[in-house]
Amino acid sequence: EDHKEILEMIIATGYQQLDMIADLLHSSRLEGGKIKVKLQLFDTHQLVEESIAKTQLLADKKHIQLVDNVPKNMYIHADKYLIQEVVQNLITNAIKFSYPESNIEITVYTDDEVVVAVKDFGVGVEESKLDNLFEPVEGKSTMGTMGEEGTGLGLMYCFDIIKAHHGTMSVVSVVGEGSTFYIHLPLKPRH
Repeated sequence: EDHKEILEMIIATGYQQLDMIADLLHSSRLEGGKIKVKLQLFDTHQLVEESIAKTQLLADKKHIQLVDNVPKNMYIHADKYLIQEVVQNLITNAIKFSYPESNIEITVYTDDEVVVAVKDFGVGVEESKLDNLFEPVEGKSTMGTMGEEGTGLGLMYCFDIIKAHHGTMSVVSVVGEGSTFYIHLPLKPRH
C-alpha cells in the first residue's frame, strides 16, 4: 500500500511536469500566432465529462466531488482540443484551491454568448490579485490547500486560448468562500 501511494505521487508529479511543459509550448505558440483555432461543432457535455475523467484522480485525493451541470446534447462551435485544455486547467486549479471534501461545479449555458463556469468552494482570491490574474506576473503561483504547487502560467495560457476564440474570461471570488471562473465565447464563431 505504501509503494502504491508513492507510485501514484510520482505519476501525478510526472503529469504536472508534462502539463507545465505543454503550457509553456502552447503559450509561446499562441503568442507567435502559430496555433490556429480549428472550429468544429462538438458536444459540450461530453467535453466536460472527458475533462472530469482526466482530473478525477486529483479530486479523489482530496475527496472532492466534481459535479457536471452541463445539459446533454449541448453543442458549441469552437476548437474542442483548446477548449478542453482550458476547462481541464480550470478544474485542476479549482481542485488545487478547494478544501478537502467540498464540491466543484461545472456549468455551461447560452444567452447572447456561450458561458462555461467552473465554481469551487475553496480559499478564494484576494481582491487585490483579481486585476492581473490572467497576466504574466513573476512569482504569481501560490500553494494549494494541501501544498500543491503550480507554474503560475496556466491562467495566462487559458486567457490566450479564449482570446484566440474572440472570447473573454472573468472571475468572481470571495476569500474563504471560493471562486467562479467564467469562459465567455461568441455564439457565432469568427474565423
